[in-house]
Amino acid sequence: MQHRPLQNSAKQTATGTLPGAINILPGDKTQALHHLIKLTKHLVDISDKESQALAQNDMLSFAILQDEKALLAEHYAKASEEFRARLPQFRGISPTLLDRLENLQIQLGDISKSNHAIVKEIYERSRANTQTTLLNAQEMGQDKRLHFANSNDQNGPNDKKTNEVKHA
Repeated sequence: MQHRPLQNSAKQTATGTLPGAINILPGDKTQALHHLIKLTKHLVDISDKESQALAQNDMLSFAILQDEKALLAEHYAKASEEFRARLPQFRGISPTLLDRLENLQIQLGDISKSNHAIVKEIYERSRANTQTTLLNAQEMGQDKRLHFANSNDQNGPNDKKTNEVKHA
């Protein structure tokens, strides 16, 4: 089932919902803001767990977190889109709640940037290691002659001029 994108806040009903759309946030603006704060905090917590896994080079834990993070990030994106569509309703709400949401979003952005930089560094290091391994394997293949048991090669297994690896 495909959802219509949330567009114009003028189409909102009296309860704050949008007709034809599946709303994630509650109709009450304070509850809606609390829900968005909770989602953001949960994303911050997962991002912190990712940071810990990356710092400990625990790629298994990092990989396990990705499914949960993907589902939560999708939910968060939809809630944020709904929040933006309902923005006029949130004017005049407690500045403390808005500040809390903003601070969490800044924190989430900072952690995400840091994690992204670490993942990029790990990727580059892995890529370089793979390239080095492939080059070393290629060099070994060029330096060593292979002799098989039923080979009719003129330089036999006792030829000391060749650096070789015997395979039976």
